[in-house]
Amino acid sequence: MVQKYLKPLLRSGLALTLLLWGAAYAAGRAEVVLVIDKAHPIYSELLESLERHLAQDPDAKPVISVIALSDTPAARLFNASQKPPDLVVTVGTVAAAQVAALGLPTPILSVLIPKISFEEIKQQKIRNNTPVRLSAIYLDQPLGRQFDLIRLVLPKARRVGVLLGPGTRGYEQELLTIATPRKLQLQIGNVTEKENPVTVLDRLLDDSDVMLGIVDPLVFNRTNAQNILLTTYHHRVPLIGISPGYVRAGALAAVHSTPAEIGQQLAEILVSATGKPALRLPAPQYPKYFSVSVNSHVAQSLGIILDDEETLERKLAIPK
Repeated sequence: MVQKYLKPLLRSGLALTLLLWGAAYAAGRAEVVLVIDKAHPIYSELLESLERHLAQDPDAKPVISVIALSDTPAARLFNASQKPPDLVVTVGTVAAAQVAALGLPTPILSVLIPKISFEEIKQQKIRNNTPVRLSAIYLDQPLGRQFDLIRLVLPKARRVGVLLGPGTRGYEQELLTIATPRKLQLQIGNVTEKENPVTVLDRLLDDSDVMLGIVDPLVFNRTNAQNILLTTYHHRVPLIGISPGYVRAGALAAVHSTPAEIGQQLAEILVSATGKPALRLPAPQYPKYFSVSVNSHVAQSLGIILDDEETLERKLAIPK
């Protein structure tokens, strides 16, 4: 179970520090260590959700400890004289990269990490010829869910513009495979490291009814975000964003998973994976639970009539 002194730390949202684990706590249960980069309300929300959902099955709870990299450097996370945990869960990209670099024999499950970042970490381990025991719950949404949202909010849209950087260019075939049955035509704009994404976007928008945001740090980042939103708005082409933040800033809508929803999925995985005689690390997977955010002001200015968020969530959840 989550150690008893974790809850007040979560409530305060402050100073999540090294919580030592040991066999005395385990009582025969699997030991799981969560590694975060620093205390943050987002991480607290995930951990509170994890604790709440694990409490529903007390007999299957693993023993969970939390380490913050801001308090304990990665190189000192795990003492060679200690019994290693059964599983390490990293929260966020920074924690995932630093823990993966340690070369631990313990399997690692990463959450709140973009698919592109997870794949880069995994490929680095393969190039270094080190054992790979990694899995993840991606931060990204499955493409089918995103295209289904487009069909719901823009039923007349047919041409979907997508900007891809060097790291996501390999997604093009998957995008085509998922878009075609939905009668959506892809308009791909490839962005190189030397190009301004907005320049590519400006050309792409002339042939697009809607833009779909794909998680790519070269394309959608803090430097480019405002210009991307202004450019799509100037062309009167709605943008389906990658997060609630993009919706608040001017995207029409987004499907996303909250930290609490990721925490629920993580709890289910931990119960399933650590409840076996031998720990079974699941395959990398997209978020199971999700929410929808819409910007009614943008919709009104573009003359688009939208269902409310709860209705869109319900329709997206219907099996296709």
